[in-house]
Amino acid sequence: MTCPANCTCYHDQTWSANVVECSEAGYTEMPNKIPMDATEVYLDGNNFGELSSHSFIGRKNLKILYANNSNIAAVYNHTFSGLKRLTILHLEDNRIKKLLEDNRIKKLLGFELATLESLKELYLQQNEIYHIDNRTFIELKNLEVLRLDGNRLRTFQVWQLSSNPYLVEIGLGENQWSCECDYLEDYRKWLSVNLAKIFDATKIICMYNNVTRSLGPYLTDFNSTKCSVTTANSKAIVESKAMNDYLPLMLVTMCVFLASVVIVCGAFYYRRELRVWIYSRCGLRMCYKTTVFEEQQDKDRLFDAYVSYSVKDEAFISQVLAPGLESGDPSYRLCLHYRDFNVSAYVADTIIEAVESSRRTIIILSKNFIHNEWCRFEFKSALHEVLKDRRRRLIFVVTGEIPQRDLDADMKLYLKTNTVIEWGDRQFWQKLQFAMPDVRRPCVHQRSSESCAAAAATPREVTTIPTASPEFAEGYQVDASSVMGVAQGIQQCSTPSPSEHLNGFQRNPNRHRRKNSSQF
Repeated sequence: MTCPANCTCYHDQTWSANVVECSEAGYTEMPNKIPMDATEVYLDGNNFGELSSHSFIGRKNLKILYANNSNIAAVYNHTFSGLKRLTILHLEDNRIKKLLEDNRIKKLLGFELATLESLKELYLQQNEIYHIDNRTFIELKNLEVLRLDGNRLRTFQVWQLSSNPYLVEIGLGENQWSCECDYLEDYRKWLSVNLAKIFDATKIICMYNNVTRSLGPYLTDFNSTKCSVTTANSKAIVESKAMNDYLPLMLVTMCVFLASVVIVCGAFYYRRELRVWIYSRCGLRMCYKTTVFEEQQDKDRLFDAYVSYSVKDEAFISQVLAPGLESGDPSYRLCLHYRDFNVSAYVADTIIEAVESSRRTIIILSKNFIHNEWCRFEFKSALHEVLKDRRRRLIFVVTGEIPQRDLDADMKLYLKTNTVIEWGDRQFWQKLQFAMPDVRRPCVHQRSSESCAAAAATPREVTTIPTASPEFAEGYQVDASSVMGVAQGIQQCSTPSPSEHLNGFQRNPNRHRRKNSSQF
């Protein structure tokens, strides 16, 4: 037996098994001297480019042929003629695209393998085959293994493989099968019977409009009723498949979206409470902007807030509101209408001067205020004059129920466009602090005869600040002298006393002296 160059040949004692080993021998064309009585030929790993017609003529005893991974792009119609005993053919990992036309293997037209009547194993995976004629495998009655995976097959009628009764292993994955319903219906019927033979069913994909979908597991559950007559030839099952693929993601996305909407709506509805909560916990004012001009003006104002109220509500002011703001943390500097005004001054001028000297204006809105102070022309006109450009700085503290019929148009407008806090709200003090300006003074209050350090070091009896309750006379203890007033001290850290700046009103340190202080 003559052996081709760069090859190795073997045989048994009876010469019934003759092996020709030419793997990776560097051949660019078929070796000329392959023995006629060869039974196994290994040509893998070469660079043939093509297998010409009658390449194996006369090798009638050839049973096993390996021509895989040899850069084969062309196989002719009679390449395998005469190999009637061939049982195993390996052509995987080549560039096979078709037969005959242009000598490029892209198609199997039905005649290339017709003479291989004994073939049991055919390996065509990882090529570029996009078409296989339905007659290609009909004559291969003994075929047991067929590998077509990793090609470009689209509409090959796999159900034609029913004519190969001995098939036990089939590879169909990683092709570009059609997603059209009329094709997949027949595909599904055949697959439901032969699923056990398809070792890569999970890798079966279809392509529709350049979009691929995994259809392996889905094909077994394919419901033909999903493809109507109007969509059978144009609509693809990939659409319903995509719905199933993305259904969990869609549900999760929908839930997240709805939750986000609920959170956003809730945050918007409770935006004021949320801002107050953040401020009380973190000290941050969310969505609250002031201009540089406003900040510059506020820096020179004498008081943090001017408090306007009815004389009949003096007890609430002196026992509850003023202690909570003046002696709390932070502590604010207040100008109280009936405590700090000079009784001999003209009321309208004094109100205007007090408002202009304060960073905020607090109006204690009660029935007493509506029926008394608000009815006085000079009082009302003075407030109108100074508040028309300062609405954002106006704070209403509502005590008790006030019928709407008792409110005039001006008051209703003020209530709609300014901060309104109800006494009795569980977050009354937090909301009031949020509405008040930031305190920038290192030491805010000081008794007239004490320094800042001494005031902080002197032990004091603590006045119990009441919870926000409509019955403000309950839940706290106040010394009798504190009913007359709360904060008589003035700031001496950085800001001059009111009497040095205001002619219309002044604080009398001997008029309202209290024993107890409160912490807020």
